[in-house]
Amino acid sequence: MSTPSPVRPADWPMLHDLPDAATVDLNEVWPALLMSDPDVRGMAAVRELDRRAGGAARRLLFGTRSLFDRADRDMLVHVVVAEGMLELAAWSPGCPLNPDRSWWLRSTLSVETELGFEGAGANGVHVRGYRTTFAVGGTDGVTVFREDNGELSAIAAAFYLAWEGRRAVAGRLGWAPAELPSEALELEEFLRQALSRVWA
Repeated sequence: MSTPSPVRPADWPMLHDLPDAATVDLNEVWPALLMSDPDVRGMAAVRELDRRAGGAARRLLFGTRSLFDRADRDMLVHVVVAEGMLELAAWSPGCPLNPDRSWWLRSTLSVETELGFEGAGANGVHVRGYRTTFAVGGTDGVTVFREDNGELSAIAAAFYLAWEGRRAVAGRLGWAPAELPSEALELEEFLRQALSRVWA
């Protein structure tokens, strides 16, 4: 078995020694990662980035895992349809099992209906994220990640489809759906709340 290569912070300066609430431009990160392994995508790409780079990539990994692990009762989701696009906003201040891990997601999702091989998914409908901001906070700090049409945007699209799927199943079973917020939480307010939890 080969020994995993050590984390080399010097190769990933944009992910290290960041002040709280700093923004990481993932458009600068993914090409360096995918150049060596173009088949690593989505959550696998985030895990590989954490393995190679460490630093803020660890916070990104914890945040994206929480997107899929957190119960719907511990998050709020707001979706607006605008000019054939979906504007997704989701946020969570924490949960009983992990009260210190908060996150905030905003993504513009395109809905494509071209039919490809085997119909390109359910009835030919494909949801693709192409502009995404994701902030992750904890007692250890807060970081904002931004990108255009990259791995984080693919994760945002998968999160949205999973959330809509759970709501559809709950409706099929006759369960009362959770009430949705009338407006989205702004990033500035999320950061204010998240920064108040960071240990000095």
